[in-house]
Amino acid sequence: MARATYSIFVDRAIGLIALAIIIVASLPWSYHLIADPEGRTALLVVDFASLAGGLGFLILGDCNGPG
Repeated sequence: MARATYSIFVDRAIGLIALAIIIVASLPWSYHLIADPEGRTALLVVDFASLAGGLGFLILGDCNGPG
């Protein structure tokens, strides 16, 4: 049961990282749509926080994972 749960969490973390990478790749096209500098900064902060969270989960999960 623990391995199945862990594999679901890993799948979700990889999906989060993939979405964050897509957002980073599309940032140049987003900047002309977002005129507010605070909005641009918020987009960067949220994106890098999601990347860090997903990668942190995978790194820490590797240290404490089942098996």
